[in-house]
Amino acid sequence: MARKKAAQSRILLLLIIILSSLTIFVFINNYQNVSGWFQQHDVGREPLSATELQRKIRASLRAFGIAPEKLQERDSQLLVRVPDSVHPLIVYQRLSQIIRNNEGVIRVGREEVSTGDYVLGFEDDGSSVTLRLLHDSAPVKTRGDIAIVIDDFGYNRNAVVQALLESDIPLSYAVIPGLPLSSRIAEELAQKGRAVMIHMPMEPEKGRVEKDGFTLLTGLDSDEIAGRVRKSIAALPPARGLNNHMGSKATADSALMAAALRAVREAGLFYLDSRTSPASVGYALARKLGVPCFRNDLFIDAIDDEEEITKKLERLAVISERRGLAIGIAHPRRKTLDVLQTVLPKLKQRGFRFVLLQDLAQNAEKLTVAKK
Repeated sequence: MARKKAAQSRILLLLIIILSSLTIFVFINNYQNVSGWFQQHDVGREPLSATELQRKIRASLRAFGIAPEKLQERDSQLLVRVPDSVHPLIVYQRLSQIIRNNEGVIRVGREEVSTGDYVLGFEDDGSSVTLRLLHDSAPVKTRGDIAIVIDDFGYNRNAVVQALLESDIPLSYAVIPGLPLSSRIAEELAQKGRAVMIHMPMEPEKGRVEKDGFTLLTGLDSDEIAGRVRKSIAALPPARGLNNHMGSKATADSALMAAALRAVREAGLFYLDSRTSPASVGYALARKLGVPCFRNDLFIDAIDDEEEITKKLERLAVISERRGLAIGIAHPRRKTLDVLQTVLPKLKQRGFRFVLLQDLAQNAEKLTVAKK
């Protein structure tokens, strides 16, 4: 009897050892598949199997002062707690650049507005990795919202345009309908999940009047005006809003703007009055007609100078803090791009949030546009 019990005990012990071994194996395997890509206990040393991309990302995290204990696996993601001295957007931009430069493939790249986290998912050497970059402590309370629209897409695809298309900055891209690259750029932006608008050509007080079949001219009847707006919407299906390209004369014409805005309302788009003229009636008419609408506060790069562009962004911050929302329009220029990449992360770190007009327009009661 004693021998039988001893044999049973040995069998039970053997089963326990086998089950424990299996549990440890599964844990280690999962750990290596997910967080093992960044071994938390030894982020300062490189395993022999590390790829060049892994080494460069680890080095970048160390350079930002992200200690090994700030990495944590959760729900198949690797949480990266970024020190308060650095905004997660800056780390996100740097890691995105490293991945692109080292033949990694980015699957997911976004900011989660509700939390302020940045999610970066990519493929490297057969491994699928998802990083979630978040503040190491609670983020600064939001001081105000800022929306930035970049006008004039469609003319060309130079280095600045390409950089803006690939930028991680929350921007609205206003595309002119009917230009050689307009449709292709709009489709690419839509595939990247970016905010697209129609930059509607309108008649100016002075200067060249385009004869392209899209421009809204004061001599046209209301049916033709509405038809041209519908034609523009059909040419750029991803667009969720519309603002005026030039239009100092057209936007002051009540009959023209009423016909255009009815077509905008019919399509379920919002309207941004670029305010190229103090005589514009666009915003007031849009409100009267029930079209979700906004007004531009300033042109960020009216003067193509980095110091002046920086001052305009600071001015937007002041307006945002006072009113809750500030809107600025800029253009695809090198100095504009450089300043946006430098100044916007600093404004975010100070508590300003960058938003998209299309998101605000989806829920009218959330619009924070105040009377001036």
